[in-house]
This record gives sequence, structure tokens and C-alpha cells, in this order.
Amino acid sequence: MPPAAGFDFPVGLTGAGPIVSVLDPDSNPNTVLDTGLPFYIRVEWSIAGGVAPLIAGTWYVSAYADSVGPGPEVQVGATMPVPLTGPLNFSTTITVPPGALPSASGSASSGVYELVTIITHTNVFGVATEMTGFAEGPLIQMRTP
Repeated sequence: MPPAAGFDFPVGLTGAGPIVSVLDPDSNPNTVLDTGLPFYIRVEWSIAGGVAPLIAGTWYVSAYADSVGPGPEVQVGATMPVPLTGPLNFSTTITVPPGALPSASGSASSGVYELVTIITHTNVFGVATEMTGFAEGPLIQMRTP
């Protein structure tokens, strides 16, 4: 079953995504990751509709890790701003630093996490709009080699 994802758009807009991929340090898709190495969360989405070219402002993309069992529930990596300019296909990559999530080895953590990615939008005046996207998943496992 694919992760749950979707967008909330005002009338006149549609979109696709967000699509979330987890990449290891070699930029290969992977869901089993080493705690001592960084990993990357790649997020892609698009908007469409007659008024889509008139939309301006900034998207903000954040990712959160929710432990499955014992462990932390935290934002991972920085919130990434994505200016809404040019083509209506967007992407960004969130870098998660080494050690951001504990493995099961030697800690009170399960080492398993569900990622939740959220995309919000502010208009050119910095006011939050009703355009919001989210993606649940994938599940990842942190390990200590």
C-alpha cells in the first residue's frame, strides 16, 4: 500500500503529489539507514489549473519522524523554502544530519520511524494560505552498523 498523500487546494487549482523518497548518502533510494551517516528526503509536487500561473509566494517543506514504538518524535532536517516561480513542478531535498534519529542498538528506541512530510504555502505578503500538502511515509529503520 503506498503512503497516504494529498493536497488541499482552493477552487480552480489541482495538483499532484507530494511524492517522498528517502535517499542514502550515495543518493540511492533506501529505507534502512545508518545512524552515523546523513540521509536525504526528496519531495516532489506540482500544481495545475487555469489560475496556477498566477499563484506566487513561497512553499515551506518540513519532515517529521514519528517513532514506531519507543523513541523520539521530532522534526528532521531544516524547513526548506521553495519560491513559487517559473514552472509549476517543484522539488526540494531535506538533509537529515548524522545522529538525528537513534537506532534500536543500545537505546530505548525501536529504531523504526514513520516519516510525515508537510508542504505549506505563504503568499507574497507572508500570509499562510489554504494550500497544504502532506505525505505519510515511508517507514524507515535506523541501524548502527
